[in-house]
Amino acid sequence: MIKEARKLAGLLANIAAIFITTTLLIDLVIGARYAVDLTYSMSNLTEIPKINFIPMYIFTQAIYIPLPIKITLTQLATIFIIIYSALLALAMFTRRPLTNIKEAITGFTGNDAIETTKIMSLTLVTIIIVEGIQEWGGIPTGQLESPNEYIRYISALVAPLIEEIGFRMSIIGIIAIAIYLTTTKKKVTLKNILSILWRPYHGHNQPGENKFIVTLYIAMVITAFIFGVSHIISGGGWELGKVTTATIAGIALGYLYIRHGFHSAVIGHAFFNVYLLSMYYLEQVGGIVSILVDATYTSVLVLSALYTFYIILGASNYLSIKKIGRT
Repeated sequence: MIKEARKLAGLLANIAAIFITTTLLIDLVIGARYAVDLTYSMSNLTEIPKINFIPMYIFTQAIYIPLPIKITLTQLATIFIIIYSALLALAMFTRRPLTNIKEAITGFTGNDAIETTKIMSLTLVTIIIVEGIQEWGGIPTGQLESPNEYIRYISALVAPLIEEIGFRMSIIGIIAIAIYLTTTKKKVTLKNILSILWRPYHGHNQPGENKFIVTLYIAMVITAFIFGVSHIISGGGWELGKVTTATIAGIALGYLYIRHGFHSAVIGHAFFNVYLLSMYYLEQVGGIVSILVDATYTSVLVLSALYTFYIILGASNYLSIKKIGRT
């Protein structure tokens, strides 16, 4: 009975995840770029600000990469949106590609895009619950301060790529490569190193692989906490409650990076910073757009409930098998 119920929950969760992933792709291709112009019109600016650098993080440290020419913030946002769209397409059409709908629906491990959507939907609901408890207990989360909505949105939009490089790839990825280089008995190739840097779990097939995975998960938790603390250290309007919620998000993103790859971590981060935030701005348009946004929010909540049910049933099934084995 438990096995059948879990199978059904997994099936429905995959269907919901495919729908949300599709809306995420549409949002990146159309909605996010429209939200850039929308927030600009909301900000009463006389001209689009220009910059001559690209912000980046390496080992959690902010650096600024100079550009040979000045570009506008809108152009910068467009570049990042194109990158996110390409990464999402990569996640959608590589492992268990969504071109095979039947396999994508019935395959409970799913492809990278589907797993990213499921994990981040569950993470979102968890953060909402934790944030509510903290606010009730007098621990505020705060919010990102910015001179106007345009700057606020652009800042949030560029964060997924630069922060996943700085907090996941350049820490967890480097640790994974270091362990691999010091323990592997196989011939080391550049392809293997890049593969591990992209998806650290690729380095697990070696002697002492349990220690390898445990070390990565420890690094995942530590970097997630650093990620949480960095939000209030950097200021910007965040308060103590942000440490907890950002740490939870950091754990989810670290897991996605380790098991599903860098592209999944970036898309998972963009789920919060681009997808949900652009939905918030698009909802201001009203009419049919507002209805579609509300339907998307509902789908995310339904997916998180189904995925939670799927996980609980899996745990129950495992405990039942263990109990039978002891009798």
